[in-house]
Amino acid sequence: MPGQRGGRPGTLISLIASFLCLAVLLCTGLAFGSTILSVIESGGDEQPALARTGQPAPDFVLNNIAGQAIRLSDFNGHPRLINFWTTWCGPCREEMPILQDRYSRWAPRLVIIGVDECEKPIDALSYVTEYLLTFPMLIDEACKIGPKDYLVRAYPTSFFVDETGIIRSVIIGGMTPRILDDNLRLIGVGY
Repeated sequence: MPGQRGGRPGTLISLIASFLCLAVLLCTGLAFGSTILSVIESGGDEQPALARTGQPAPDFVLNNIAGQAIRLSDFNGHPRLINFWTTWCGPCREEMPILQDRYSRWAPRLVIIGVDECEKPIDALSYVTEYLLTFPMLIDEACKIGPKDYLVRAYPTSFFVDETGIIRSVIIGGMTPRILDDNLRLIGVGY
């Protein structure tokens, strides 16, 4: 066939299309409505500070939008949902109203902590204002906490931490109300 350089027709195009689809899924935080329950297996003791299901959530200190230092352990004794997100993430935008609704319903028993990854405080501030978010919003401008301590590879990623500080589940991708409620029950919140 004219224009063909060996191999089967369309093989290279199929390979490139498959690669691009995978790249889009990873870069958008597994969009298209798919949600993956990720159980990060706890392995040996070689990296005990990393977030793993069944292990304590690594403590961290980040500034909130107003510039005040907030430590995760400040919320010890409360069930916590730590939500890593970015302003450019479509699934993050879709789930924020659901998170705000559950926070309004269950606070102060439930603490939701939003962690804006790799962006400036002004970006998060406009997002918080647009969505009328009232839960604590922290800024990980240097991209230290999510990618390194919590092994975040896609946005949004949510960690459900019980009142003793143990990670009970991890959700990668946007959550529906049902998925959110099911996981909140794992940490003792809800009916």
